Amino acid sequence: MEGRPLEQDLQTFLKESYLTEDEWKNSNFEWEELKKIGTHHQNNFSNLSDVAEFVAKTLQSCPEVHSVRWRIKDTNHLMAKLVRKRVEKNEKYTDLSIENYTEKVTDLVGIRVLHLFKNEWETIDGFIRNRWETVEPVVAYIREGDDREPYENKNCEIEDHPVGYRSIHYIVGASPTKEKVVSEIQVRTLFEEGWSEIDHRVRYPKFSDNRVLSYYLKVFNRMAGSADEMGSFVNELTNNIKTYEQELSKVRVENKKHLEKIDSLINELESEKDISDNMKSKLNSMSKELNKLKPKNHGNFGLSKERSENQTEKPTNSGNFGLADYADMVGHLTDYSNMVDPLTKSLTDYYINNPPSWLGLTREEMAMYDLKQNDDKKK
Repeated sequence: MEGRPLEQDLQTFLKESYLTEDEWKNSNFEWEELKKIGTHHQNNFSNLSDVAEFVAKTLQSCPEVHSVRWRIKDTNHLMAKLVRKRVEKNEKYTDLSIENYTEKVTDLVGIRVLHLFKNEWETIDGFIRNRWETVEPVVAYIREGDDREPYENKNCEIEDHPVGYRSIHYIVGASPTKEKVVSEIQVRTLFEEGWSEIDHRVRYPKFSDNRVLSYYLKVFNRMAGSADEMGSFVNELTNNIKTYEQELSKVRVENKKHLEKIDSLINELESEKDISDNMKSKLNSMSKELNKLKPKNHGNFGLSKERSENQTEKPTNSGNFGLADYADMVGHLTDYSNMVDPLTKSLTDYYINNPPSWLGLTREEMAMYDLKQNDDKKK
């Protein structure tokens, strides 16, 4: 494809890409050769954009998908990536040329799929595999200590990412035309996206080795992971509450019918002329007991009187969702646990008995907790 060549010299390229003269020499690239690749890619933006829009629109039709973003790889970023891959002696890029770079570079088209709850990725995984051919194994990037089983069940290659990055990556061949274009689809939660965007913005390219920054980004990563767990827990809890309320509504309707029948029988018996005073007294007592069984308005939704009378948020420095401390949160969950069905109760009780280790910590305590974790690992 002919087009306007890049108007850039080598020195400007190296400076803007944070590459050294030594790195450039070790890449064994000719500047004119690299410029041709950059020019070809730049002039192919329109075609690649068509592919990206097609894939993004298809993905948005999946109900579990919250939102989709796409981008075409920046020309300078592409050229810098090729230089770094050559410096790393990556065999895949040894024979790179203008004729084959679109096959070897798999993220010229990048699509990012975001979803709300962690378990939704499994449905999205099936959606992607059913629509496009994966040209490379699906890779699940996880944090050390994360549950590996869900990814193993989906035949993903699992990699423990050194900075805790979590995402599922698919390399697919997709196109609205006969010519397939290799594209990368990344699937992650909104919390994972927030953390990774901030991490990338502040870390690269100048601060990738800064230990202080890395430490606080690790703390941030754990908090994002815990927020994901909390989101999944709340979602599961909500589903169980809905089921419980539906079942409860059915029971109330049935109970109302039975109470009305009993009420009707009592009235019939009381209207009988030959009924004895003793029987009338018993029927009167039965009617009183029946009234006790009729539903009353409980406005506190199962919370203890003390908690229902004090619903204002307590001031806190620990960030525990407006609750004064973890004990207060446990109190609310315990009140709720006592009024729900066994399945929901077991979920609630599990969270009470197995709290996230960071919950209830102040920032200072969290820092000390992190240092202790690191010391334990070294031992």
